[in-house]
Amino acid sequence: MQIFFRHLTPWEGTLRGLNAIFDLAVFLGECVIARNPRAHWIELAAVSDEGEAMESASQLGGISQRDGLDPMGEIIYICEDDANDLRDMTPGERVRADRLLGRVRDYAMR
Repeated sequence: MQIFFRHLTPWEGTLRGLNAIFDLAVFLGECVIARNPRAHWIELAAVSDEGEAMESASQLGGISQRDGLDPMGEIIYICEDDANDLRDMTPGERVRADRLLGRVRDYAMR
């Protein structure tokens, strides 16, 4: 997760393609903002004593959730479920095609 939260290494070689996951997180955030006029991007500095980020620095505020929404964290977990399905050869068991839309609807209504 640190590769997404701290951006210390260029996404090249074996990290190539991670930009698509990052883009999905931005898309999730923008979709929530489009459906909820109170929602907006906020920047947080969330770093541990060891220098590791505890969460993404770009989150959504203005929604009635105590800690806001971390679109990057949401997308990482969705992609992790997909990866587990592929590894276990059980496509769709954990993740449905409409899961991202469901997350947008969930957060847009708060």
